[in-house]
Amino acid sequence: MPRNLTSPDDRKRALTLLAAGKVALHELAQVMGVSTQVLWNWCRAAGVNWRKARLTAVMREWKRK
Repeated sequence: MPRNLTSPDDRKRALTLLAAGKVALHELAQVMGVSTQVLWNWCRAAGVNWRKARLTAVMREWKRK
């Protein structure tokens, strides 16, 4: 099984971005060079609902004048 070579700081930063809805999971996976499954597992373990957070952020931007 391959090891995850991402630092704890990068993991925390990724989860913060996802929890704030600033980026979609697949976008961040591409930027970080990791699989979407890795990020999905991190979100699940941390209780982060990235889809809900992203939708909320997009709706907030859409409603701004």
